[in-house]
Amino acid sequence: MQRNAIKVFIGFEGVALHDSCTASWVPLMLPHVVIVGGGFGGLAAVRALRKAPVRVTLIDKRNYHLFRPMLYQVATGLLSADEISGPLRSIFSHQENVDVVLDEVTGINSGRRIIHLTRGELPYDFLILATGIQYNYFGHDEWRHFAPGLESLDDADLVRGRILRAFERAEEMASIEHASTEEIRRQLTFALVGAGTVGVEMASTLAEMSRMALTHDFRHIDPKSARILLYEAGPRILPTYPEHLSIKAQHHLESLGVEIYTMPASRVFLLSERLPGQDSYSTTFREEIKAPRQ
Repeated sequence: MQRNAIKVFIGFEGVALHDSCTASWVPLMLPHVVIVGGGFGGLAAVRALRKAPVRVTLIDKRNYHLFRPMLYQVATGLLSADEISGPLRSIFSHQENVDVVLDEVTGINSGRRIIHLTRGELPYDFLILATGIQYNYFGHDEWRHFAPGLESLDDADLVRGRILRAFERAEEMASIEHASTEEIRRQLTFALVGAGTVGVEMASTLAEMSRMALTHDFRHIDPKSARILLYEAGPRILPTYPEHLSIKAQHHLESLGVEIYTMPASRVFLLSERLPGQDSYSTTFREEIKAPRQ
């Protein structure tokens, strides 16, 4: 190897680059690594390549990194959006070998090593896919309209709005329409399907919101009467955690008034029809068949 050359070793064959190269085309000679996704995996990959002689392009359909474990607190109003997110360009402003592209991937041609975007295409030498998780509606994508996931700040804003509108609508039903107790109770029924970490945290926060934070905010309804129903397809909540932690979490939720239903003791049905006097985004579009808890 020549004295004035740089040898590149990051899991592929070495490439010799001479210091006689001009600044304008040296970067183009470097291997191009494309990373899709600006979540935890994407950030870790970009940072791992900060000193490597490569060109890195980070692609994400949003221009911010999101600390998703705390997203439920934005959805319930406990935190603001800027407390759990940061612009990707700011995060990597001092890493000179990184370009950030705001776009969405529509396809990949692995044979030609080209990634297709909504506004063009991008060649790559090495590709890292770090797109994260996706909510599973079990073949019923139409449920998304009534039961949104919690993947982004926009989703958190939507969920928070629906929760607060449910209480506002119940107050209106009680004060103006003189609705029955059963109708108001139905309006204040919230169902969460999936008792993993997010489901458990959401159920707990909803219970604390209705029984503490909103207690004195309404004149004609009692926010503490809100029902929070948590469903899990497995035999216990937090199924990936040790059983003694699941039991402890369940006791805490039940102390807050959360009703827990596990399989095979419960089933959930989503009502797709619009109920009289309710907007199409109401959180009460769920109906459950109750059974004894396992």
